Amino acid sequence: MTKLICHECSAELSASDESCPKCGVKTSHSKKYISARVREIDRAKQRLHGILSGISIDYELSDTEIGELQQWLGLHEHLHSVEPFRSVVSMLNRYLEDQVIDADEREELLEWSLQLIDDEPRPPILSSFIRRFHGILQGIAIDRKITDEEITGINDWLLDNEDLRTQWPFSDAFELVDRILDDGVVSDQERAEFMEFCRNFSEEPIDYPVIHDEEYLNEFMRTDSPICKPITYICDRESMIVFEGKSFCFTGPAKAGPRKLFRGIVEKLGGIFKNSITKDLNYLVIGAQSSPSWYYTTYGRKIETVMEERKDGRQTTILFEDDFLFQAEAFLKSL
Repeated sequence: MTKLICHECSAELSASDESCPKCGVKTSHSKKYISARVREIDRAKQRLHGILSGISIDYELSDTEIGELQQWLGLHEHLHSVEPFRSVVSMLNRYLEDQVIDADEREELLEWSLQLIDDEPRPPILSSFIRRFHGILQGIAIDRKITDEEITGINDWLLDNEDLRTQWPFSDAFELVDRILDDGVVSDQERAEFMEFCRNFSEEPIDYPVIHDEEYLNEFMRTDSPICKPITYICDRESMIVFEGKSFCFTGPAKAGPRKLFRGIVEKLGGIFKNSITKDLNYLVIGAQSSPSWYYTTYGRKIETVMEERKDGRQTTILFEDDFLFQAEAFLKSL
């Protein structure tokens, strides 16, 4: 019979152990760990596929794009043994042996990327395709500039997936790109707007994350995935918050403190704290850091639910942590 060994302290485990009885680390054979691991791998694989699609959407690869791709791959070194990570990393390492990627190598990488895109059609599971879409947006924005060819490329891609026009976040992309192309000219302001949209779905790691909640520490921080900046463009940054009698739900690790701190603020100001999304929810507050447990890199199911429910006329206001705290502190001082 195969022995189960803790990867942290080498203590022997039983099949029923979800954490090591000696050191407390989460065991790799627990159902929760395995489920999270599968989600993490799919999230990263689909994003890589998307990034390769995004950087090649204009049929060109710049040195900046290749450099940024290599840097992103470094954030996911723990997945380099998994395809397509293994092939991409091997190819880049071979190219960079002489510190230079020449025209032939650039063309080979472009052709390989386009072939991968052709060989792996749209996945049947919508969540996987959304993850790939996030990667495409990151790939387009990875060199911090938006070209006419990239706008044309993402428009063609969206039209190939017209059936998702009403599904968020595709719906926002359709609306934005349609408006940008409406007059036939892409202005600098429109480029900046599209760049900001893309970056909201990109993995932008936080250099010094601070995790306060034991829930996140115990359940979600046993992952090698980076903690990133969360989505913010959907937040109402100008909203005047009403606390008395209004309901608040929170998602993602807050930078300012544990969840109980925010619960205390809400209740002290006469609000109602909710653990989950309800049809009559007034406010959803996004923490300033992404959670490794989120279904997508920069947001999770709570945000997705609120955005989808807007199609039915429900208008839960989405707030960012900083804006919530700024107004809450002002109210507390007036008490």
